[in-house]
Amino acid sequence: MERNRKMLPLGAKAHVRNAIWLLLMAAIFIGFALTQREGGFAIFLIALGAVMLLGAAFSFFNSRRLKKLQG
Repeated sequence: MERNRKMLPLGAKAHVRNAIWLLLMAAIFIGFALTQREGGFAIFLIALGAVMLLGAAFSFFNSRRLKKLQG
């Protein structure tokens, strides 16, 4: 149990790092989609970016939940 308590801060930090990474990737996909002239491929890239944005949101909220469990 003590080991698990020590791991909570590391888990929260890992979720924040994942959220930042996913936000960057989403920005790259959506930015690249805006430069595409082909509609189908642009829609696909925007959809990928949207999924990554959702993943970033989930990761961020999980990080906040873990931080609350610490305190």
